[in-house]
Order: sequence, then C-alpha cells, then structure tokens
Amino acid sequence: MSGILKLLNVFLLSSIKFVISPAYSFFLGLNYWETILLTSIGGIFGFFFFYLLTKFIIYEFHQLKQLVYCYIPTTLINSIKRLKPAYRDRRAKKIFTRRNRMIVQIKNQYGMLGLIILTPVLLSIPFGAFLSYKYYGRRKKLIPLMMAAIISWAVVISTFYSLIPVHS
Repeated sequence: MSGILKLLNVFLLSSIKFVISPAYSFFLGLNYWETILLTSIGGIFGFFFFYLLTKFIIYEFHQLKQLVYCYIPTTLINSIKRLKPAYRDRRAKKIFTRRNRMIVQIKNQYGMLGLIILTPVLLSIPFGAFLSYKYYGRRKKLIPLMMAAIISWAVVISTFYSLIPVHS
C-alpha cells in the first residue's frame, strides 16, 4: 500500500471508529508520532464533519416541518392534535436497549464532560457528535473540550498500542 493511501486510511478510520485506528496505524507500519498526529487530526475532522452535518440535518428538518405546517389546513392540524392522545395510548411502549440506557445514564450522571470523555472510546465519533450537538450544542466550551479529549485519547491509546509487542 502506498504511503499516501496508508495515511488516508488511518485518517478516515479515525474519523469514524477512533478507538481502533491506532492499532490499525501500527499494523500498517506507521510510527508513534505519525499515529498520534493522524488519529488526532482524523478524529477532530470527523467530529467537526458529523457535528456540522447534524446541525444541518436538524435545521433542515425544522424548516421542512414549518413548510409542511404552512400548507396543511388548520382544521386538519387541529384534528390531528385531538387524535394524538389516543394514538399515544395505542402505541407500543418504547423499548430501551442497553445502549439507550447507557446514553441516558451518561447524560444524567456525568453531563457534558462525561459525553466528551467517553465519545472517542466508548461511543463513536459520529454518534458522539450527534449527541453533543443535540444536548449541548449551544455551549461554547464543547468544541475545545472535545478536541482536547480526542487528542488526549489519541496519545493514551497510541501509547497503549505502542507498548504491546508485535511478533512478526
């Protein structure tokens, strides 16, 4: 595999699945500092990409919702609102999966800082970016703290994988 392709591979992998990208980087033959640099930049790029994508999707959804409400007659909207309680009663109970419970627990117990710390390793970068924007999008410290967490985890995970002896 050519050098540029290796770098691009690690960069793209770290923007989606951050926790395994240092191991993959060492597997491709990159050194410690290249691994830290590529996984950090890839993770930060992935966070920004998915954070802004989430922002765009939520904004467009609200615009579409307003547009639909403009063209629907108010009598139809009122009749739908009257049917909502009956619909809720017939609807099946929401099923909480293990992952859903974990997300709610992280949000309630640890807040923004817990989400920031756990996003690169436990959650994935895209999912963490989505949750970050949805719950804490207006906080000014979110982005610098997330960047610091990604860089810190890149150093920790790369150091861990560099200490594991590889038998060729």
